[in-house]
Amino acid sequence: MKLNTIYYIYSKAELNKKMKEKKMELSKEKVQAYTALYLNNVECTKNEEFIKLYTNDFQYGEVVKERLSNKSEGAKLEVELIDNAYEALGDIKLRLDFEKLEEEINKKRIELEDKDKELIEKGFDLSDIPKTIEALKSQGIKIKSLYTSNLKEHKNNPIVKPIYERMKIQDEISTYENLKKFQKDGFIIPQVRLWGSLSGRIITHSPSTQNFPKYYKDYILPLRENETCYELDIKAAEIVALAYLAKEDEIFRLIAKKKDIYKFMFSSIFGKSELEVTEEQRSLMKELSLAINYGIGMTKIAEIINNSGISKKKVYEEEAKGIKSKYFKLFPNIEEYLEKIKEADVLRTDQGFEIEVEPSYRNMAFPAQNYITTVMKLLLEHLKDKKQQIVNVVHDSLWISIPEGELEMFKNLMEQLVIQMIPEEYHSSNIELVKISKLGGK
Repeated sequence: MKLNTIYYIYSKAELNKKMKEKKMELSKEKVQAYTALYLNNVECTKNEEFIKLYTNDFQYGEVVKERLSNKSEGAKLEVELIDNAYEALGDIKLRLDFEKLEEEINKKRIELEDKDKELIEKGFDLSDIPKTIEALKSQGIKIKSLYTSNLKEHKNNPIVKPIYERMKIQDEISTYENLKKFQKDGFIIPQVRLWGSLSGRIITHSPSTQNFPKYYKDYILPLRENETCYELDIKAAEIVALAYLAKEDEIFRLIAKKKDIYKFMFSSIFGKSELEVTEEQRSLMKELSLAINYGIGMTKIAEIINNSGISKKKVYEEEAKGIKSKYFKLFPNIEEYLEKIKEADVLRTDQGFEIEVEPSYRNMAFPAQNYITTVMKLLLEHLKDKKQQIVNVVHDSLWISIPEGELEMFKNLMEQLVIQMIPEEYHSSNIELVKISKLGGK
């Protein structure tokens, strides 16, 4: 949808009527979410021109909210979720120990210098990016840029590996320097998109607090004295949500038996004892299962395996096809369900709101992601009175800063929502639904 079409969402008469009836107090976060849903276009709500138009006078957003709510009962429920999530995230902030983290980053800066010297000795000067890309292409490695997201596919190639490692270090330093620009007295207050993707995920930005390097968790500080920070994470969130939606009972049987789902998958597909499956192989299987569930093609699946460094011989598309076939033999209901989603021209959120789409494999991630997003928004709805304790939201996990004795309440609340994904016959199996990790410590 072109940006200029947003001017026709409301009429001047409607707007004047609204202004006379009542003075509305809307936030830009709410307006972004309403209009992303109303226009079925998340990208336009990230546009600066759009943001200025819709958030300088919030009464514009009130018209959109009313029209959206009147679309259907599902739309009304999504609006309620947006409003409640906004209220719960009204005080979201996290605190980092920048002094100690600076020591870690200084080590990274030294490491970066060493990597640059190493690469220059190998004939790669990363200060000339086009030349480096051409040099890689001359050796059969086709990449569009030196972003880590592009290099990752080839990270186990001996030529690319040191470049990938170098750029990853650069990303970590850049993340830190960006965070320092936004921090005030060690506190970081991100902005929030309450409908930040097609599936409705909550996205933090300016700065993003959802893509930290893992070691950043060691430097999270409690928001107040006598508090401790924890991460509450829904275990195997997307595969469990997908199993619930597809009525794939095999996933729940495995969980009830205390099986590690991804080790079981790797063992069944690659013919290795579950006890012998390594953490690297488990991580590969997790990546592969997501890729298959997202409809990724055979070339990409083969690349994932080849770039993992786990396979002794190169895997080609035919073998990748066999791996995908074995995966869906384990979970036939998931295959049938995802095929229907891929062919659908209308997607329905968990709350019943209908979104028109072009049929595509790209929509296959929608149902599970939207279900987990709804669980997280419902959790936030229940935590409005505890909003000062919310530190961060990362897709399927919640970070909190709490006094001693409150952890069980947060865990129980999250489990009550998550257990709704589990068929009733497995409720007595004492399934671990939420993983708790302590944040900070360095």
